[in-house]
Amino acid sequence: MNNKRRLFTALNILLPLIAGVIVYIFVQKNTYLENVLVGFFAADFKPLIWSGWTYTFTVCWLCDILWAYSLTFSLWMVLCSWKNAVLFSAVLAFVAGAAFELLQLFEVMGGTFDVFDVVLELMAASLAAVVIKRRKYI
Repeated sequence: MNNKRRLFTALNILLPLIAGVIVYIFVQKNTYLENVLVGFFAADFKPLIWSGWTYTFTVCWLCDILWAYSLTFSLWMVLCSWKNAVLFSAVLAFVAGAAFELLQLFEVMGGTFDVFDVVLELMAASLAAVVIKRRKYI
């Protein structure tokens, strides 16, 4: 993997993850991440709250979208030597997202099951696959 490809992949993995962490710290309340940070730094993070659909979208779905996008790129980085690695990475990311939603539905793990999460994770994995396929400079 050449340096441009590494940078392209790293940015498409890390930037969504960093954005998701920011949402978990500054917008959502009572998350596992916030509890760890509060315990570690003894700091209390006041959530940003606003009205409208953008707040609902940010709180309910944005992190799932960012996670699925980043996971697709992470899987592609590992599987890039495989035939159909892009498609396989997107499918695996979608299946993982759907599996986590099912675990939430059956209360095996924390969180709230939402069918729309599954739809948005499919869209995010598909978008990541398109971005990977359309990269021109690597």
